Amino acid sequence: LLGNGIVTSDGPKWFHKRKQVSSLLRIDILEQIPEITLRATDRLQKKLLKSIESNGTVDISEEFRHLTLQVISEVLLSIGHDESDTKFA
Repeated sequence: LLGNGIVTSDGPKWFHKRKQVSSLLRIDILEQIPEITLRATDRLQKKLLKSIESNGTVDISEEFRHLTLQVISEVLLSIGHDESDTKFA
């Protein structure tokens, strides 16, 4: 999903990928992105707080990768965060 896709590309390659994806991005879906993102960040915040309480460590880059995939998966593929984590872990 992320290999050479829209998230990791730039320049002409990004523009081409953006055109491919644009038909999937309806206005009603775009309006849901802030709410979906807020839910994902709330889940991450809870995970970080649990880690603090247990003196654990967290690979924050991995957590941000999961957060990004969760939002993209829900917006574009209509799959929940648990399924996203399982499929794209």
